Amino acid sequence: MFEKLLEITTLASAFVKERALTPFEVEFKTGEMNLVTEADKGSEKLIIDYIHKNFPSHGILAEESGSEHQYAEFLWVIDPLDGTTNFAHGLPLYSVSIGIMKNGETIMGAVADVSRGII
Repeated sequence: MFEKLLEITTLASAFVKERALTPFEVEFKTGEMNLVTEADKGSEKLIIDYIHKNFPSHGILAEESGSEHQYAEFLWVIDPLDGTTNFAHGLPLYSVSIGIMKNGETIMGAVADVSRGII
C-alpha cells in the first residue's frame, strides 16, 4: 500500500505543478480567505479515482468533496493542494498531502513539496 501511496502522491503533485504553469480560476468556498482552484479540484479527483480503482473498499475524507465510507477499516485523508492561497498568488510553497488511517489510527502518509519535487 505504501508504494501506491507514493505513486498517487507523485501523480497528484505532477498534476498540480502542471496547473501552476497555466492560467486558472480562483473561487471562494466560504469567504475571501478560503480559496479553491481548479488545481485543488482536479488533484482531488485524480486521487479519489486512483483510490476507487486500487482500493475500492477504502473510505475517503477529502477537503473539497467530503467523505465517503468514513468508517471503513482504511480511511484516506486527502488535502489535494495544501497551501491554496500560496498557489493562487504564485508563491511556490504548497503541497499535496495524503494520509492513511487504519481503524482510526494513522499508519502512513506522504507529503509532496510540489515546487521542489520532493516527497
